[in-house]
Amino acid sequence: MELFDTEKDMLETPQIIRDFDWNSTKEIARKCKNKTTFITGLGSSYMFPVCNARRRALRYGVSNVITGWSTDLMDVKDFSGSVVLIASFSGRTKEAVLLARHAKSSGARIVGVTAVMDSFLAKESDDIIKLNCDHERGVAATKSAVETALVFDSFVSNMADIKIGNRLPKLADCFESNLNMGVDNKVAKSVAGANRVILAGSDFGVGNELSLKVQEATAIKSQFLPGNLLIHGYEETVSADDVVLIIDSPAMRRDLSDYYRKLPKTGCTTFLLTSEKPEYFPAISFQSQDGFAGYCQLSAGWGLLRHAARAKGVDMDHPKRAVKVGNPLRE
Repeated sequence: MELFDTEKDMLETPQIIRDFDWNSTKEIARKCKNKTTFITGLGSSYMFPVCNARRRALRYGVSNVITGWSTDLMDVKDFSGSVVLIASFSGRTKEAVLLARHAKSSGARIVGVTAVMDSFLAKESDDIIKLNCDHERGVAATKSAVETALVFDSFVSNMADIKIGNRLPKLADCFESNLNMGVDNKVAKSVAGANRVILAGSDFGVGNELSLKVQEATAIKSQFLPGNLLIHGYEETVSADDVVLIIDSPAMRRDLSDYYRKLPKTGCTTFLLTSEKPEYFPAISFQSQDGFAGYCQLSAGWGLLRHAARAKGVDMDHPKRAVKVGNPLRE
């Protein structure tokens, strides 16, 4: 079977995880311990990387970390004494570069997270954390999003003096297994034939990022509804030609009975993306690693999309409108 370039990028991600140095952010994290620290980006440099870092900060009580879209942080008037970590693989994302200039002009120290050392973002940065993965061949950001997530994740963990980098080899194995997991042909065809794929789950980046990948890689309309929004009024417009993917977690599992009570009335097809024993809905099962559930959920979603794209007969590498750098700065 000939692989799409997007799949090749995905399949290179486990090695990026294995090669990542968890201590590479330790010194910058030490300098930021007593400072207000903003973590931001746009698109795939934001959704999973930044939201997963927010999850880590909440879990470990790192209260001086603030996350937000680069566009939203433009509303901050005074960055005096703060540090702003800004991610853009290309270093050309317009909103990221403009925020760097704005924050720097009002007193922030800028830490650029980028792969391109002579980029706009790099030139605005006081410190640079270089992304080491090769440029992706596909339009969809895959391995670069995961490496960015590891940078932010390790940064927050190092701020909290939490040592979990020794779990990366097992995470890489789980990630690889999930990318190559078997998916029942009926499930793949169901997703491929959907009018809309609705993802429901905790608001820590996986749902948003997978929703974007559904659209970029399969050209299927997709929407992410965080928490339990899907059963708080949004079920009104769910129809029989929609597919719902519930991203399982302890928080979501407490409410699965409520989804089971409401969703069948819509006629939609529902699957549970889970590493646990399935309940209520047919399962798409995957392997997980303690402390890194989001990465494992993400890789399982990618694994599903590989099958769905083939079932739909679409070219994962050449979307009609989406481009690699969504909104580059032009100067």
